[in-house]
Order: sequence, then structure tokens, then C-alpha cells
Amino acid sequence: MWLAWVQPVIAPAADAYNHFRGMYLRYLAVYRKLETCFEGMLHPQKRIDVAKVVEMVATRLVQLRHSIVKWAPLNPEVAAISPGKPLPWEYIDYDDKMFEMHLQPEALDVPIPHALMHARAAKMRSRDAVVRGYMELKLGVDKVVVELDDKADLAVPGLSFTMEEAIAVLQRNERGRQGKQRAVIWRERRAEEARLAASVDAGAGGPGIRSRRGIMLPDEEEDDESEDGMLPDDAAVEIQRIARGFLARRNVERARTAELVFVGMKDAPRPRLAALEASLCNAVRVRRIDQAVNTEAYETELASISKTLREEDGLRMRDKMRAERTAWFTSQLVSGVIPEDVTGYYAMLKAASAGEAAEAEEAAAGAGGAAGKGGGKGGGKGGKDAGKAAAKAAPAGKSGGKGGKGGKGGDVEEEVDLPPPVSDHTEWCEQTEMLLRAFESTWVGRD
Repeated sequence: MWLAWVQPVIAPAADAYNHFRGMYLRYLAVYRKLETCFEGMLHPQKRIDVAKVVEMVATRLVQLRHSIVKWAPLNPEVAAISPGKPLPWEYIDYDDKMFEMHLQPEALDVPIPHALMHARAAKMRSRDAVVRGYMELKLGVDKVVVELDDKADLAVPGLSFTMEEAIAVLQRNERGRQGKQRAVIWRERRAEEARLAASVDAGAGGPGIRSRRGIMLPDEEEDDESEDGMLPDDAAVEIQRIARGFLARRNVERARTAELVFVGMKDAPRPRLAALEASLCNAVRVRRIDQAVNTEAYETELASISKTLREEDGLRMRDKMRAERTAWFTSQLVSGVIPEDVTGYYAMLKAASAGEAAEAEEAAAGAGGAAGKGGGKGGGKGGKDAGKAAAKAAPAGKSGGKGGKGGKGGDVEEEVDLPPPVSDHTEWCEQTEMLLRAFESTWVGRD
């Protein structure tokens, strides 16, 4: 079912604002579906047609966004700035509409069109290749580091530092950081020495037996020390400490993950889901390769199709066009006119196409008149009353105009900015309908 002729409906500013918000969310959902459809297609010609529809929907999104921003209700805190007028506000609240339409916050995400990304990526690669070629030709290098302009103004508002003061601030911060780190290291070392001294005092060893870290051992046990001054027993204890700490931290991490999964604050590990996501990424990569191959093949065939058409259908098309022009020339001779060229033939074709366009416009206007016939009958009396009111207001406006001319200082009445109609048959509707008709006539029933 195609778009019917819609009579313009103008609503109050508040109703128009709510209507535009709902339309924006619906068009955004349609845009996201079309983007998914475009990304999943392999046929290059069908992708071109879908990209045109995506562009039209994106255009409508921009129009709705501007209308929403323009007709946003006035914030009480800024009502004194423009009393009685809407204040353009970029930060729109969609919470009530999303709750009404049962949408999640992710529904407000606007994906970048894949067609635009692919087109810009190709242009940027081409641009980089050209720039790189010129740099290699002129400078002999493929990369040039951009130098900072000495005349550039890098001052930060509210801060005024000389170079020496800035260096001093950085040095002071660095010394403070190093001092804090050194204090932490010495604190840990002293705690370790105190722990070792306590363990030695509580042990059963004699006064001649000392621990490691620079304390001498009896002469008969000096040969058992390693090169770094650590006994094998102490080394084993250190290894055990590190291993037990690692195992304890791992167990704590596992217990914490299990608890978060149990209370629902973290998703449980799903190996099958991870495998499916990896397979999906691989499928997307393969699909993009197929899309690039199909697009390249289509462009190659498009370049050579004129030659193939000339070889296969050129003779038949030539004979058909020659027969049409011969018939027109013969009809002109029968009517007693000897044409010097075929300019009249092309004028006849142009007039025929203009007549078909006029018939289509008349049919559309007839459909619109039929749709608004009932409203016209019901509103005839209102139209007459409105005409009478306008006639009564005209003399008053005329006399007011004279008074203003005599005073030369009268106040000029400001035009009231009305919200756009919430439903109307616009140029965007016509273009979208043409694209939909073209897509249906071309692709419905085809693979």
C-alpha cells in the first residue's frame, strides 16, 4: 500500500513536540533495521538501492531532530530569557516516550552508515596514497613529522606560567612522587627486617646463628650459602611463600567471580557463546570480502556493458530508432511539410512526456481532492465565518497601518512562528515513495 495524499494537520507546540519525539524513535528503529539489512546483503545493485533508502531515512531523522530541538518545551529556569517562546535545547529527554514504547536505552544509539564508512575509507586510502607519493617524490620520505608552530597560542585561560615556572612545578611533582615511592620501599624493608629479627629471637638457634640479609652465619655453614647470601632453606621458604600467595589470590578471584555470578552481577562463562561470537566475527569478515569482490565485479561489468550492448543489441536498436524517425518523416511529408532535421521529432517526444507527467499530477490532485472533500463540506461554514472575520479584521489593520504611517514609530507586530504540520505530504514523502516503487518493481520476485 503506497502513501496516500495526507491533509496537513497542525497541532499545538506541546503536542507537536511529543509527536516528533515518537516519530524520531520510530524512524531511528527503521534506520537501524535498514542498516542491518544493508550490511548483510551481497548483491551490489541491491545494496545501492537500499543505500538510497537509508540516506532518505537519515535525512528524515535530521529533520525530526531539528524540529524536536526547536519546539522543546521551555525550561522554568530559563523562562525569563524568552518568555512565551520555545528555547532551542539540544539535550532532549526521551524517557517517557521510551517507557511508553517499551524501548531500552540502546535504542537511542545512531549507527554510522556503513555505505558512508566504506566510501570514506576508499577516499581516505586514495588520498593517503597520493600524499605519500608526493612526499616520496619531493622529499624522499613517506612520513613527515608535523612541527609545532612557535607562534601558536597555547595559553590556557586562567593560567599564566613562564617556562621556568612550569619546569619547576613539574620537577616538584616528580620529586614528590619519587619520595613517596622511596618511603613505601623503606617502610616495607624495615617491616621485613623487624619480622626476621622477631623470628630469630623466637627461634632455638644460638647467638652465633643469624639469618640472612647481611648477617653473618657460623663459619661451618658459610659454604652452604648461595651466591646472593641466601640459604637453601630460606630460598625454599621464599618460593613457598610466592607460590602460596599466587594460589591464594587465584582462589580468591575464583570465589569472587562465583559469588558475582550467583547474585547476578556478572555473566557466567559460556564457552559455547564465545565460540558462536568468534564464528559470527569470522562470518562478518568473510561477508565483507564477498561484498568487495561482488562490487569490483559489478563495476568491471558496468564498464564493459556498453560495448557488449552495442555488439549484441546495437543493430536491433538502430533499426527500431530508424523506423520511428522514418515514420515521423513520412507523416510530415504527407501533411505537406518537408523537415530539414529531426528537431521536430524530439520536440514531439518531449511534449508527449510532459503530457504524461501532467496526467499523473492531475490524478494525484484528484486523489487529494477526494480525500479532503468531506472535510471541505463540513468546514464550508467555518470557512465562510473565517472569511467574514478576515474581512472585519482587514479595515482595522488598514486603519492601524495608517496610524502607524502617521506616527512613523508604531510597533511592528512580530510574526508568530507556528510548528510544522505533524502530518503532511512533503517532498520527502514523494522521493521516498519513488524509491520504494523502484525497489519493488526491480527486486520483488527476484533473488
